[in-house]
Amino acid sequence: MDWIKGRASLLAASLSAGVLTLGLLVAPVAQGAEAKNFRSLMPEGLLNSPGYSQAIEIDKGKLVILAGQMPVDDKGALVGRGDFKAQLTRVFENIVLALKSAGLDTSDIVKMNFFVVGDLQQNRSAFGEVLGHFFKPGTTPPAGTGMGVTGLAVEGQMIEIDVVAVSRE
Repeated sequence: MDWIKGRASLLAASLSAGVLTLGLLVAPVAQGAEAKNFRSLMPEGLLNSPGYSQAIEIDKGKLVILAGQMPVDDKGALVGRGDFKAQLTRVFENIVLALKSAGLDTSDIVKMNFFVVGDLQQNRSAFGEVLGHFFKPGTTPPAGTGMGVTGLAVEGQMIEIDVVAVSRE
């Protein structure tokens, strides 16, 4: 996790029309780490950050789209009421379970959309800690967008994340 601590876990790339677009600072991409059927693109004219991808090119594979994952247990009960880090952790645990059901893991994620109640910047350290646990160094960083919202589906819910992943097949 040290590789992420020196960076803010999220890099605010732009703020327009009330939507904050975030690049996920997941891990530096090691040389030769692009041995999958998708790769990170850093188009000329856009910010070239080593910590997130501006675009992902997919050559082949099975596309898996997850519904927005909420911080709920298998009975539908909210986990971590009032605790953003606990809710974020549960969301990623649910993402891992959903990906596993399709034979995938977090290294197969190519896009994530974050929906956060309130101020996104207020929870930067929680993102750093939690993402550092679920993403391995050398993993191609997914593209990502974060949005501050006024509310989500479950009372007390602070975060929801939807994911697009691609198999390595």
